[in-house]
Amino acid sequence: MDYYYPNTRIFINKLDIRDGEELLNIQRKVSAYRISQLEKNPIKGNLDFEHLKNIHKHIFQDIYDWAGKTREVDIYKGLKQFTDVALIEKQINSLFEELKNDEYLIPDYGNDFFARQLSYYYNKINSCHPFRDGNGRAQREFITTLANVAGYELDIYNNKAKEDLMKASIEARHKNEYSLLDSVFESSISKISIQEQQKFINSISSDKYNEIMKVFQAVKYPKEFVELIPKHEEKIRGLNAEIEELRAQVKSLAKNNHVLSDALKDILVVGGHEEQVKGLKKGTENQSQARNKSAEKGSKNVHRPAPKKSHDR
Repeated sequence: MDYYYPNTRIFINKLDIRDGEELLNIQRKVSAYRISQLEKNPIKGNLDFEHLKNIHKHIFQDIYDWAGKTREVDIYKGLKQFTDVALIEKQINSLFEELKNDEYLIPDYGNDFFARQLSYYYNKINSCHPFRDGNGRAQREFITTLANVAGYELDIYNNKAKEDLMKASIEARHKNEYSLLDSVFESSISKISIQEQQKFINSISSDKYNEIMKVFQAVKYPKEFVELIPKHEEKIRGLNAEIEELRAQVKSLAKNNHVLSDALKDILVVGGHEEQVKGLKKGTENQSQARNKSAEKGSKNVHRPAPKKSHDR
């Protein structure tokens, strides 16, 4: 496949731009826009090579016909060659099978351990460099997706982080030295809630792409735990019925006595009856004011006790 216009080092592109500097500027702007779309609508997939290719295709769909396609030529960075074109598919598919066996890094062993795992997979994908161009942007988006799946937020899109990541990537690939890359990821990750994690996994899942959700459910909600639910379902229903009966008694007691203690308010609020609490409280206050006015008008010899105060707990 011919990637360049004849007698140039300018990539053949959909916009037919023949000026290298202009093409570079357009490519940056368009790819940045496409990447920004992924924040709300991430690419669905199972964190495999197909997923990575679809991310690359989305980012460069406006510029190159070969967006999302494996390169067909060998490429170099300096004097060091990236993975031989004949070995790309085998090598990268083996890597993603390893990621699957690592349960997509979903088991939580702490930030330091996760950062080291992220470094390993990022460096291996980078060493493959499966596309003719645009590998860095596709890799960053893929590794960000992996971090979200594992329950982390990853901030590597600011200029300093991108510069540090590039330097660390070169050191890891050329010297097999991971300490700098580990440090970059350690300083760029932060935990997200399990609810946010599950929501993100839902956003990249579908009937076709559901492997990650299966792993998430198996890790976070083990089969042994899930199997306990049917066994105790009848007991749970019985307890819920008792709780509802107690709440009904508390509401009735509160209405009859016109006084709502802090303890009773707590029980009602837990049961989702905040509005009833407000209504009963207002009714209690109105009745208290009425009794006070009546006491002022009535005989001095008639004693009407003031409403009892709520007990602090």
